[in-house]
Amino acid sequence: MSILVMTREVNDRIADCSEFAKRVENAIGKFHSKDWGDVYEEDKAQNDQDWEALENGAYGRVLASYPNNLGFDKFWIIRDTEATTILFPHEY
Repeated sequence: MSILVMTREVNDRIADCSEFAKRVENAIGKFHSKDWGDVYEEDKAQNDQDWEALENGAYGRVLASYPNNLGFDKFWIIRDTEATTILFPHEY
């Protein structure tokens, strides 16, 4: 299990908007249930493979994308060997 981190911008939006905080919390649950959100089917298959690789101590990178619908962009959750990070696409 990797550590969970977020960018300053995501953190600030969570602090300013309880509805966004709820969406992020919900997305984290989806992410851990392997619901990758709004990504292409081939990316979902790659995410499944990389998730298993990460669980077995190998390299992988999982990217999930969730809609926001609160007047600003979608947000991503990315897991790699170092951490699971919540960020906005423009921060990548």
